Amino acid sequence: MLAQLLTKKIGLVCPIHGVSIRDSVDKATWRVDFKDEATQPEKDAAQLEVDNFDLAEVTAEEQRQAKFDDNIKQDTVVNQLKAMTNAEFDVWWAANVTNAAQAINVLKRVTRIVIRRL
Repeated sequence: MLAQLLTKKIGLVCPIHGVSIRDSVDKATWRVDFKDEATQPEKDAAQLEVDNFDLAEVTAEEQRQAKFDDNIKQDTVVNQLKAMTNAEFDVWWAANVTNAAQAINVLKRVTRIVIRRL
């Protein structure tokens, strides 16, 4: 989770391949792998992101993700869709989505999942 959040934040200011974190509480062990096209000002901005990164953000993100996962577990339609093979989904769709309103309802559920995952 820490590496994902840090990669996302740094990626907004500098082109990178990713980050490596040996010890989550010791920023001296954190390494940023820059892409070749990264300029020195972008690398400086990336280092500033590392220096200013608040580990409390990780806890908050983990809590948000846990709440989201709980909500998904309670959505029976989403759970059914997640468990289906492509062929099973095609059969389910043909049987359960027969008009535009039903298709919109399924699309809304899936969209909420995708947006909340970002």
